[in-house]
Amino acid sequence: MRRWAVLLVALLALGAAVPVVDAKPKLTKKQQRCLKAAKKKRTKAKRRAAKKRCLRKHRKPAATTPTPAPPAPSAPSAPSAPGTTTPTAPEDPGPTLPDDPSSGGRSVQVQSGEFYLRLSRASVLAGDVRVEFDNSRGEDPHDLKLLRGSTMHSFDEQPSRGITAKTLHLSAGTWQLFCALPEHAERGMKAQLSVTSD
Repeated sequence: MRRWAVLLVALLALGAAVPVVDAKPKLTKKQQRCLKAAKKKRTKAKRRAAKKRCLRKHRKPAATTPTPAPPAPSAPSAPSAPGTTTPTAPEDPGPTLPDDPSSGGRSVQVQSGEFYLRLSRASVLAGDVRVEFDNSRGEDPHDLKLLRGSTMHSFDEQPSRGITAKTLHLSAGTWQLFCALPEHAERGMKAQLSVTSD
């Protein structure tokens, strides 16, 4: 009996020294939306697979301590005005455009994934424009529609990892880009492309 009492006291002392960790991590809003959609799958196996994809796709980045980079030689900079901040480079550079160097602003890459559309540039010149639809980061099939007024251009549904390109005649104005598959645009797969005349 005395051994149990000593063991119990030791465990209680150890428990007081160990911080309590929440066994269930908090989910991000994207994870919650994705899991809600995963629950609508018909079979248990599909629900389980969709849930794993959601948690893997939208997981929070692990907190790591960055290793300091060696300082790069740079020209001295002018002091900035008080109250202004220096812009920093974005963490995710987004899509890069593997196009013809002679295109001169008449090409754009549209990258798709769950559930977003990213453009390599916000505006292009009116006329014949090379549009590359890149679903290489998508886990699911997606399609692409470009709409302005009554004019619509379409890309067929691309499988995961699929890439295709077309040369389309785009008139000046604002074009709406979206995935026309059910609920994809509502979940964030939409963007705007500005087409300028000069």
